[in-house]
Amino acid sequence: MPERTPSPSSSLAEKRTRVILRLIGIGGILAAPMMLMPLEWMQQLHRLVLSGELPATATINYLTRSLAMFYALSGLVTLYISFDVLRYAPLIKLWGICAIVKGFVITAIDLHAGYPLWWMIIEGLFSLLIGVWIYRLACRLTSQL
Repeated sequence: MPERTPSPSSSLAEKRTRVILRLIGIGGILAAPMMLMPLEWMQQLHRLVLSGELPATATINYLTRSLAMFYALSGLVTLYISFDVLRYAPLIKLWGICAIVKGFVITAIDLHAGYPLWWMIIEGLFSLLIGVWIYRLACRLTSQL
């Protein structure tokens, strides 16, 4: 079977995809210690970033810790697929689509919850833009296969 000769643009797409996924993966993994963070610290961070009180209920305690676990596990999977972007290009495409959907959904949730505009832009718009970027890069990767 002939070996694939990567074009300069596909090689650049591979490198960019690897770097972006690794940064996001490492960022997600950094959420792992939050699973063990004392609730008082979470409340202080909440007051610092969003003002107001974070209720000290069992549900909030559960949701904050399980969300940190979800981010850490998602980060681990994202980091893993970054080591073979050609093999996982179809999955990376799906990852991009999910990030785009997440951007829209999380913005709607933030609007409904009354979060400040700056938070919605950082959280929703960033997810949407990264999703579009990853999706487009993955399309270039799959067109080379």
